[in-house]
Amino acid sequence: MKLSLIAAGMLAAVSGTALAASNVTLYGVLDAGVTVSKQHGGSTLVNMSNGNWLGNRWGIKGEEELGGGNNVFFKLEQGFELSSGKEASEGKAFNREAALGLNGSWGTFAMGRFGGLSSDSGSYSILGGAPYTTSFSTIGNMYSAFYLTDRYDNSVVYQTPEFSGVQGHLMYSNGRAGDTNKWSYNSHYYGLGLTYNKGPLSVDAIYEVLDYDGEANKGKATQLINLGASYDFGAFNSTAHMNMQCMLLSRTE
Repeated sequence: MKLSLIAAGMLAAVSGTALAASNVTLYGVLDAGVTVSKQHGGSTLVNMSNGNWLGNRWGIKGEEELGGGNNVFFKLEQGFELSSGKEASEGKAFNREAALGLNGSWGTFAMGRFGGLSSDSGSYSILGGAPYTTSFSTIGNMYSAFYLTDRYDNSVVYQTPEFSGVQGHLMYSNGRAGDTNKWSYNSHYYGLGLTYNKGPLSVDAIYEVLDYDGEANKGKATQLINLGASYDFGAFNSTAHMNMQCMLLSRTE
């Protein structure tokens, strides 16, 4: 059992400051507090906490028109600990997202590092009805009850235009943590998603495959199926969420 009391907190969002001449925006979030916690039979601990509601981050993004309704864009976003200034992921300058892409009437294409379709993080996640709402940490974290994807290196994504509320999403990682090995020995990610957003109803369906290729794990793969829906009741100013997940473990000998 763990009792946690937020004795003091601070949340500040740095609103985007647009540099109009170059269409570049600098933005960020600062979130910290003090946590007092005690386990049964243990000592009381007082800690400075980071990212209680939103992860600390800073970022820069921009977009430039190419003509004909086409645009080139980029986004670089870094996570860090406010209490120490330490980077959120050691060795990664822009761990949260690093993307360069094009968009137009034909859809959106981007490459770099960003979250998978069911990651609930980044610009290209389409997960509806996340199973958690804050990053407050507890023993026996609810996150461990769900298998959601993460941010992956060496990724490309394509989003179709929207047709009557329906949109397709395709994503591939050539190596989730590196692609310097022979292609068949890299660990890949494959994602296929479909979303519907019209009026108060939003629905998403996601199929993903994570393989674990390599000399020791040849043929092993995890398949994920996520279905989500939300409905805005308007008068109650609330949204109901549903999230169902099926995880299939497969191995080809």
